[in-house]
Amino acid sequence: MSATANCTHLSWALIQLQQERERISKLIAWSCGYQESLLVLSQQEPELRRLIHEQELELATLQALQRRILSHITNHKTVARKFRGKSNPYKEQMYVGVVRIWTDIVRGELKYSRNPMGGPPYGPAIQFLACLSDTDPQYKTPGDSRLADIIDNIRNP
Repeated sequence: MSATANCTHLSWALIQLQQERERISKLIAWSCGYQESLLVLSQQEPELRRLIHEQELELATLQALQRRILSHITNHKTVARKFRGKSNPYKEQMYVGVVRIWTDIVRGELKYSRNPMGGPPYGPAIQFLACLSDTDPQYKTPGDSRLADIIDNIRNP
């Protein structure tokens, strides 16, 4: 091999070596920047974890509130069905309570009479129910026929 060829080959090798050094320098600079980024992230990690934990707690709270709201909506729909139209479970329970006072405390019989020729029902139970159910101004006192129906419903459920 000639000296010129050796020199060309040698200069080409030096250029390659110089380019390899530059690539290594760039990689070192990049890895230093990467290490600095990792260091910053590792220093911020506790704060980031705390923020993520707060967000998870808020999400869990909102989900619990959503479940409670859906439960209230379901309960409302159930109760609303019971009050549909003219029905009123509270009023019905009041009549049951009044009838229990008549039967358990006053020891009255749960019966009434009707005139064979027609007309409204009558008797001590009807009078007692009319008196006690008239004490609550919120409720309109039912007529004697409705009171007889209440007695029949309680007597024969």
